[in-house]
Amino acid sequence: MQTLLRLHRCALVAMNYLSSIFLFIVMAFIVLDVIARTLFSSPLDGVPEIVRFSIVVFLWLQVGQLIHSGRLIKATLLVDAGGPWFRWSVQLLADLLGLALFAAVLYYSAPELAKAVERGSFEGEWPVRIPLWPIWSVIILGALFSAIEFLRRAGEGVRQLVRGEVRDA
Repeated sequence: MQTLLRLHRCALVAMNYLSSIFLFIVMAFIVLDVIARTLFSSPLDGVPEIVRFSIVVFLWLQVGQLIHSGRLIKATLLVDAGGPWFRWSVQLLADLLGLALFAAVLYYSAPELAKAVERGSFEGEWPVRIPLWPIWSVIILGALFSAIEFLRRAGEGVRQLVRGEVRDA
């Protein structure tokens, strides 16, 4: 099990690095587009389409690592006012809801990926047409790793309860 968790963490880090590299490349395209517009009054073809779809890719490649590192935005004012049992309960509920949310994304995205592959769906206008199947694949990959991360966190919460580590102060 530890080996699977280690592979999961390595995949999350790799997806995060890949997203960062891709972000750098897209930023370079944006800079080149601005330079081309300014100096030559001729924008680079497809940059708006690339940016539009890249945002989706960035999000889904990074969300699993974001969950794993505990850097999700959360309001803790009320949760911190409660005792350890209350904090544990809210965290477990949040993890289970996160698992359900990303499982739903997986469930509803898989048919979209199948349709995009079957139909050969593209987005954008000539000369830049972006195939949709890689984008749906990244969404599914990100949702899968996010669901696994929420499952891992919920499992850790249950283990804490079983070990008696959760007590009211």
